[in-house]
Amino acid sequence: MHESDPLGRRQAGREGAAGGLPAGDQLASARPAVHRDAGGVSRGRSPRPTPGRPVARSRQASPRASSEEIQVRSRGAVRGSHRSSPAGRVVAERSFFDTNILVYAHAGDEPQKRKVARKVLSTHLEDQTAVFSTQVLQEYFVAATRIGLPAEIAQQHVATYAQANVVQVTTELILAAIDLHRLHKLSFWDALIVRSARAAGCSVLFSEDMKQGQSYEGMMIENPFSR
Repeated sequence: MHESDPLGRRQAGREGAAGGLPAGDQLASARPAVHRDAGGVSRGRSPRPTPGRPVARSRQASPRASSEEIQVRSRGAVRGSHRSSPAGRVVAERSFFDTNILVYAHAGDEPQKRKVARKVLSTHLEDQTAVFSTQVLQEYFVAATRIGLPAEIAQQHVATYAQANVVQVTTELILAAIDLHRLHKLSFWDALIVRSARAAGCSVLFSEDMKQGQSYEGMMIENPFSR
C-alpha cells in the first residue's frame, strides 16, 4: 500500500527483454523509474485525462514491423465499463498490463526481467488478449523518457500498444477508483489500474508493484517475475 502522489506512481528498476519489440526499440542503461507513490516506488505521469472527456486513441500508425517487433493486432478500444458484455464480467483470456511491465520490456539493465516482460507481452499481443489503458500508455511514455529513452522511440512504442485493447479512462472509472482507494487503502493510481482492468473484463492483472495473489472481484494480481 502506498500514499498517492499527484505527480506519479511507484519506482522500480525496469528493463527490456529478448524477444519481439516495436520497431526502433533502444535500451537505456539507467534503471527506470516509474513514479506512482511518494513513499517508495513512484510513477511519474503525464497530464491525466480531462474529466468527462475520454482520451482518444492514437491514430498514428505503428512503426513498420521488424523481425524483433512485438506484433499487435487491434481489437478496438475498450471505453471504461461500456462494453457489449455485462459490466465486470470476467473474460478469462484477457490480461491487463501495468506500466512497469512495459518499462521493463524496453528500458533498464536487468536482462532476465527484460526477457520475461517481452515474452509475456508478445504472447498476449499475438493472441490479442493484452489490455492496456490510457493511464498506462501515459505513464509508460513519462517513465521511459525519464530514464533516457528518446521521446521519438517511446512515442513509437505508445503508438504500437495503442492498437491493442485500450481502456479509456472516464469519469466513471475515476469515481470507481476513488471508492476502491477508500475501501482497500490502495493508492488512487493503483486503484485506477485495477478498475480499468476490471472494466475490460480481465481475469489477470500483471504487475510487479501490487501484491502477488491479491484478488479483486475475481481478478488476480500476478507478478510475472515471481514465476
